[in-house]
Amino acid sequence: MRLTAASGYTLMEILFVAVILGIVVSLVVPQYSRNIERVKAGDAVKILQALREAQEIYKFDNGVYAGDVNALEVSIPGSNFFDPPSVVAADPSVLAQITRKAATFNLGDPYTLRISQIGVMTCASSSYCSQLGF
Repeated sequence: MRLTAASGYTLMEILFVAVILGIVVSLVVPQYSRNIERVKAGDAVKILQALREAQEIYKFDNGVYAGDVNALEVSIPGSNFFDPPSVVAADPSVLAQITRKAATFNLGDPYTLRISQIGVMTCASSSYCSQLGF
């Protein structure tokens, strides 16, 4: 009867595979996080577009834009990721804005999305805005 050597992986082979997997994960996770945040920002954009349309209807009926979101005839769904939207009375070029909740945003400073009277979307208050495409 002939004895053969036990087959298996050496510690070096296992460590090499673990290092390669760690590198792959470190490259994939940040991109995944950015994509998830883009989807969340897309929901905020839809809310701001609905507010802009409601502002235009309000202006058509009353001659001026509303100074309060509650004066608009629009249903705004609650969000786990954004604070309730607001109207910026101090800046007439901004119809509404919505800010990312700081408690649920761990990728840097929270950002604020704004929509203008002509529908231009801008992003403020964060270095993360450029990664979102704003």
